[in-house]
Amino acid sequence: MKINALFKNILAGVLAIIAIITSHAQGLPADFTIDGIYYAVDNDNSESCSVVGCDQTLTEVNVPSTVTNESKTFTVGSIAENAFYMNTALVSVTIPNTVTEIGEAAFYLCSSLTSINLGESLELIDVAAFNSCGSLTSVDL
Repeated sequence: MKINALFKNILAGVLAIIAIITSHAQGLPADFTIDGIYYAVDNDNSESCSVVGCDQTLTEVNVPSTVTNESKTFTVGSIAENAFYMNTALVSVTIPNTVTEIGEAAFYLCSSLTSINLGESLELIDVAAFNSCGSLTSVDL
């Protein structure tokens, strides 16, 4: 009987950890997806959007400066908090000049990320944005 209770406690702990990890997998819920990149509109009537994640199988992400969804064009202005959190497939990222902010832990634990090309308009790289990216060897500004 004690083994059964112990097993239940271990299982509950594992499920809690999985829930925490998956809840941090994306910064915000996506409003739309284009070419495997997930976007959220910044405000209801906004003309700008944020990258909130991508398909976990993409190895290269080239963020466009604008995206069109349902006949409306949005300027990509930021990379959201936790947007690429724990994306172990991601090897390289190119961020356009329209992006001014990279959110907290945006690329946290992207262990395969080796290179990133940052746009010239970048004003803020938040805390831990590239924390635990041990393979990162090239950052171009």
